[in-house]
Order: sequence, then C-alpha cells, then structure tokens
Amino acid sequence: MASSSSTSNFVRLLSGDNFSFIIDKRVAEQSATIRNMLDMTRGNEHSSSAAMFTEALTNEIKFPDIKGKVLEK
Repeated sequence: MASSSSTSNFVRLLSGDNFSFIIDKRVAEQSATIRNMLDMTRGNEHSSSAAMFTEALTNEIKFPDIKGKVLEK
C-alpha cells in the first residue's frame, strides 16, 4: 500500500510484530494523532503547522512498539 493514493478511503496499520490491518480512514481518524498524521494540508504555505507526515502520502502507519493483538482492538 506504500504506493497508494492519498485520497484512498482506507489506511493500513502495521504492528511491530508484522500484523497488518486495513481499516476505513474515517475510523482511523477518530484518533487525533492518526488524523494529524494523515492530514494532507500539513506543511503547505497556508498552514502554520509542521511539515506533512510521510504517512499522509502512503496511507500506511507503522506502530513498531505495538503488538498486533493490541493494535487489533
């Protein structure tokens, strides 16, 4: 999914033990942290926030310290 479009309706969450979950982007964005990571407007000239996260381009978020059983919940 690393080459997926930024307009995708889904996001891939990857756990530290290599489990992968593809979920609806609107569900993932219930988390303010994830919503900020997926925000395509971060870092543009009209925004005062920090630079855009790579996750906004790939729709893939890695959680290296979270096991699949926990991320699934």
